Amino acid sequence: RISMATEYKKPVKLKIFLLVTICMTLGGVIWIYVDSQQDSTVTEPVRESSEPDATQSIDKIHHTATRKGKKEWSLEAASAHYIGKAGQMVIDDLMVTFFLDDASEVTLTADRGILNTDSNDIEVTGNVVVTNGGYRLLTKKLNYAHEKRVLYSTAPVKISGPEAQLAADKLSFDLNTKKVTLEGSVETTLTNHENSRIRIAADKLVAEVDAGEIEFVGNVKATRMDAVITSDRLKIIYAPDTIKNKTGGGIKNVSIKKIIAEGHVKIIIDDIIAETDRAEYTIKSEILVLLGEQSRLRQAGQSITGTKFTLHRNQGKLTVESSGEKRIKATFQP
Repeated sequence: RISMATEYKKPVKLKIFLLVTICMTLGGVIWIYVDSQQDSTVTEPVRESSEPDATQSIDKIHHTATRKGKKEWSLEAASAHYIGKAGQMVIDDLMVTFFLDDASEVTLTADRGILNTDSNDIEVTGNVVVTNGGYRLLTKKLNYAHEKRVLYSTAPVKISGPEAQLAADKLSFDLNTKKVTLEGSVETTLTNHENSRIRIAADKLVAEVDAGEIEFVGNVKATRMDAVITSDRLKIIYAPDTIKNKTGGGIKNVSIKKIIAEGHVKIIIDDIIAETDRAEYTIKSEILVLLGEQSRLRQAGQSITGTKFTLHRNQGKLTVESSGEKRIKATFQP
């Protein structure tokens, strides 16, 4: 009897040992981080991996990343392959939803991705699409830096939406501050609510979404109907009532309030040529203000030099001012 009892207990211990081993193996796939809590759900059983270095492969997974109890993003994928020695999860046919502070969402889809299981950083490739508030970004490759909450791409990007079309060589998008930066061969078309288009080329673009401002830097050239502006920097300021919808994340009833150009500013409007240090153009009133010690206005062989010009385009009225010892200089040809 003692011998039979001993033989009966050994299989039970073996089963317990195997169960613990299986749980530990799955624990490498359904991971828990020290810095941020994670919630992963596997909806299909583990299958044989198609990745040569993969420890396990899983069909249809859901993974959520939180920080200090706050959900930051969630991931869904058709399949995932866990590579233990590299600390990576290779993901196919994926969708990531990023949750922003204003309750809006940014959605990312791609054919393939790599999730670093230690840092929560993500790299995606193949038919990469990012959508937010009516805007759609297309690129071949995109990265997500989890610690900084920044999406960035070193591959060319194209962005389209109801009020803007943009293209650049690379991009970064800070999900915390809503700051968008485009660099390299930036091409932008902005549409005003009156269907007035402004085309702008520059080396760099920085957009502060919450502030309703877009700034272009380096070799700036802006074209609007019969007006052309070149400068070192140019800022677009939107009217306060058209800054993004707090609940939807988009921009509604967009209206450009003012355009400010700085540094080697040159403006051509019809046959008028203006050169100055700083220019401010108010869209609604069509008032152009030039500021600078050597501001100059030329038209058909005539020129005026001063420190401040105020041109009312809709009235055909020009006011010229000087400051200090600087005097207004005018040249007229009969």
